[in-house]
Amino acid sequence: MHLIINKEICRPIPNFSRYHISSSGRIYRTKPVYPFEERLLEESKAKFIAFREVKSKASYSGNKKNKYKYLRCGLKKDNSKLTTNNVAFLVMSAFELLPKEEIDYFKIIHIDGDITNCNIDNLRFEKKQPRNHILKKEDIPKIRELIKQGCVLRHIAREFGVCEMQIQRIKTGENWSKRRKIYPKKLPFQVKDPKIRNLLRNFEETKLKNANIKSPFTIKRDKNDATNNLIVGRINGYKFINNHKNISRARTIVDKLNRYFFCESIADRYTEKLNLGMHKKINDLTNRSRINY
Repeated sequence: MHLIINKEICRPIPNFSRYHISSSGRIYRTKPVYPFEERLLEESKAKFIAFREVKSKASYSGNKKNKYKYLRCGLKKDNSKLTTNNVAFLVMSAFELLPKEEIDYFKIIHIDGDITNCNIDNLRFEKKQPRNHILKKEDIPKIRELIKQGCVLRHIAREFGVCEMQIQRIKTGENWSKRRKIYPKKLPFQVKDPKIRNLLRNFEETKLKNANIKSPFTIKRDKNDATNNLIVGRINGYKFINNHKNISRARTIVDKLNRYFFCESIADRYTEKLNLGMHKKINDLTNRSRINY
């Protein structure tokens, strides 16, 4: 039975007979639970009364690592079992917006991107690929467009029902495109150790006028961004620079590169120098934060 609550059309939720949901996603308990609520229902001589509005909040669905949030709420089924439900799905099921045919894999999209806006005009149904899906030619342009937009690869893989590695191979051109294959960056000189070679590929190198100039790798503060760290070093006639936000990871990279391209004593000396600088900054911050009574 349809109700008008707060000037909104409300419909009963399937499998949840004690609740009604509005077109904007507001849920009301319309079935009495306590004795005073039964008395109110009898005195009003109405079939339904909105006794309480059920609160909903944005929370993760399934694994937190997937970073998918939905507006959810706790409702009791007809068998009195408490369950957590997606508000957008309840709106579409109550207003009969879901497809009549059985589809195992689907998703509900918020048109404006706001998960708290569960109005029926803001919701759209879309089919979803099952797991272990085999990609087709028409899927590849869609995947490449999402990659250009900067979407997270694991989110694209989840949408198309494939593994993240397959999306990564499409991005590099290893699969589905022989001409656009992206080869690893070539270094200006040979590095035998593959781990060190992969580290140097992340650096930007510039050729020095004097090839004899050498300086071990160290960390400097970025003048333009105080939260950024610059890893700088000069070897084999080239200057290498790389940005790194994580200071601990940057110190580990510096230590590995100095031990490979220089001797152990130089690497130990620069590591100790960085550690002393870090302790000095921590002590300065603690001294500033002290309050004298």
